[in-house]
Amino acid sequence: MIEVKLYATLRSLVGSKSVMFQNNADTVGVVLEELIQKFPDLDGAIFTEPDVVRPFVAIMVNGRDIRHLNGLETMIHSNDTVDIFPPIAGGSAPCTRNRFA
Repeated sequence: MIEVKLYATLRSLVGSKSVMFQNNADTVGVVLEELIQKFPDLDGAIFTEPDVVRPFVAIMVNGRDIRHLNGLETMIHSNDTVDIFPPIAGGSAPCTRNRFA
């Protein structure tokens, strides 16, 4: 089994914190294809176009970012965990040099 864990806004698109898959997939790309077949709303949240992950979406396999591995061709094995983090914005208002000027 492969567990795909979703975070933040992605959870609401799936209705769950994680999704389990049989070990039919051999790469991250195949896992994502299966995930999107099951939950089509994830497509636009993860990809800008086919096989192009949105710039600030982080996809990890066992805690390692796929950008530092083989991207969507990163191999997946039984009992692996895939974590998908959407872009998250936040912080405070911009700081100015002299707010009393």
